Amino acid sequence: MKKVLIAAVVLVAALGGVAWWQGWIKFEQKTEDGQTHVGVAINKEKFQQDRDKLKKAAGERSKALKDQLAKLRDKAKGLTGADKEKADKQIDALTKKHEALESKMKDLDGVAEDKFEALNKDVEGHLQGADKE
Repeated sequence: MKKVLIAAVVLVAALGGVAWWQGWIKFEQKTEDGQTHVGVAINKEKFQQDRDKLKKAAGERSKALKDQLAKLRDKAKGLTGADKEKADKQIDALTKKHEALESKMKDLDGVAEDKFEALNKDVEGHLQGADKE
C-alpha cells in the first residue's frame, strides 16, 4: 500500500510539473490585509490552444498521407510482379500509419489535461514517423 501511495504522489507531482511547464496552471500568491493567500490558477484556454494546434498539425499530416496513398495506389494499378509487390507493401505501411494517426486524432477530442502530454508525445512521434516517408 505504501508503494501505491508513493507512486500516486509522484504521478500527481509529475502531472503538476508538466501542467506548470506548459503554462496550463500557475501558482499565485496575494497579500491582503496582512494575510497571504496562495492559490492555483488554471488556464484552460492555453490547454485548448495546445490541443487545437496539435489537432491541426495532425490533420494536415493525415491529409498529406491520404494524398500520398492515392498517388501510390494510382501508380500501382499499372505495375506487375516485383514492382507491384513493392508498391503494395508501401501502400500497406502508409495505410497503417494513416490509420494510427487518425486514431490518435480521435483520442485528442476527449483527452483531459492530465493525459494530454503523453498523447501529445505519441501524436508527435506519429507525425515525425510519417514525415520520414
